[in-house]
Amino acid sequence: MSRVMEAIAVGVLASALVYTIEHARADGYDEYCLGYFDGYQEGYCMRETSCIAPVTYCPPPRPGDLMDYSHGFSHGTLSGIAARQ
Repeated sequence: MSRVMEAIAVGVLASALVYTIEHARADGYDEYCLGYFDGYQEGYCMRETSCIAPVTYCPPPRPGDLMDYSHGFSHGTLSGIAARQ
């Protein structure tokens, strides 16, 4: 009987883990970061085709920013320009 209970417990924990991973960033942060990285590349390289921007991280949104692509792009563009100078 204990093996059956262990198998059920493992199944429940595995299901909970999968659910958590799938829904962890359902708040829009992924879209914000995609925009941030694209904007950083744009701001750093200034449309130079052979330019490769350095690797950066996605910071949290600024106060008042929405967690969407366009706000991330705007923030990333300004960060890229500042990093280039």
